[in-house]
Amino acid sequence: MNKIFLTLLFSITAVIRLSAQDKGKVAVHSDPRLALLMSKSKPVERPEMPKPPPVRKETAKRSEARIPTSRMEEVRKEANEFAAERNAGARTKSSVEELRAMRRAGVRGSTIGSGYRGTGFRVQIYNGPNRNEALRIKAEFMRNYPGIQTYFSFSSPHYRVKAGNFRRREDAVSLFREANDTYTPCMIVPDVLGSN
Repeated sequence: MNKIFLTLLFSITAVIRLSAQDKGKVAVHSDPRLALLMSKSKPVERPEMPKPPPVRKETAKRSEARIPTSRMEEVRKEANEFAAERNAGARTKSSVEELRAMRRAGVRGSTIGSGYRGTGFRVQIYNGPNRNEALRIKAEFMRNYPGIQTYFSFSSPHYRVKAGNFRRREDAVSLFREANDTYTPCMIVPDVLGSN
């Protein structure tokens, strides 16, 4: 322990001696703006910003403000009726049944949701590495369901075959139930409709 104490004592005294011998010129650069700030006796006050005028609270939105209230009530009533019809299950047949009825009536080439662009759902009937198998399944599906659009895609290393253009998942369920018996595994997948 004495050795450690002595070593520490000698190192401290050596540092003190070296710092006492250290003589040299040091150039200090100062910013004149800083000197000006240091010489001011009172703090600088910022001018007050004018307060913005108070915002008037309006009950109607800007888009509704231009429309007379009687017309606005009519538009709201029509929108509520439309939503009620849609939610009440105005359609009793499923989309697949509608397509079968159109096929029996001789209507060809119509698809579910044709003309719609946006997000929706499709039924994926094949997902695998075999291109020939994917093309065979697509051709077979097109023979069995001629009114339903099919889509073939490749995302390395898988080929995918999807069918249908459904806006809602509930619409795709009926096709899924039918196709699941023949094409296994089968699943409902979200997709962008109208892009392919």
